[in-house]
Amino acid sequence: MRRALLQIARAHPTRASFLPPALLSQTRKMPTIVDGVDFAHVAREWRCKWDTADDKASLAACQKALATKLDAIKAVPGVVSVQRVVCGGCQDFKVIAKLEAAKFADWEAAAFAPEAEFLKEVEAIPGVKKVETQTFTLEDL
Repeated sequence: MRRALLQIARAHPTRASFLPPALLSQTRKMPTIVDGVDFAHVAREWRCKWDTADDKASLAACQKALATKLDAIKAVPGVVSVQRVVCGGCQDFKVIAKLEAAKFADWEAAAFAPEAEFLKEVEAIPGVKKVETQTFTLEDL
């Protein structure tokens, strides 16, 4: 019964007020890195550098590669948002998928699909270099 109540409360936090205080605190507790640094989301970033040759052809190709994978990224269970960051000054192209922390391990177990396909695609683009990934927490403050 306790497990069922917790599942309902986590799925519907606005309806959690019926829970006893001890259970209510479990539904809202976020993982803590250190005191004051709590998180409920984990992000995976794919990034690379593009060059300005041929009227920024490598940037255009990175965007096309992202467009072919965007629906698959958004379909990952637990995805909260997908962001694209482009810096014209340092030629960064970044894709950041933000997930509920509780769902992140499942995506990690699936090798962050479609990450491998995307990275392989951008690595083959002339002018693209320094293809990397990073995992971090990401919270709106």
